[in-house]
Amino acid sequence: MSVLRMVKPAEAQGEIVHKILTEDFVARLMLLNRALRELRKMGYLVACSLGTDVVPEIIITRDSEQSITPLLDRASGRFWTTVNGQKYGHAIFEGVDVMWEES
Repeated sequence: MSVLRMVKPAEAQGEIVHKILTEDFVARLMLLNRALRELRKMGYLVACSLGTDVVPEIIITRDSEQSITPLLDRASGRFWTTVNGQKYGHAIFEGVDVMWEES
């Protein structure tokens, strides 16, 4: 004989429930994945992607022969920074912050 016992969800019992896959987090992951697919189609090598920030970030690598123009043509919010003498480019692409090291 099997017994099926129904219990109330943890929230209903007054316990704190930690939600990892919140709607906001899932939306950022979808945004990140769409941008990753597009960048790969454009021929860029993705070195790292960080989907936990408010604005997801993707770091791409490219050789000195590869033009960044196709990305810049489709991106907004372009700017460059210098850290410890190294120049980095940034652009908002598909709602994601894309960064690369300038050669």
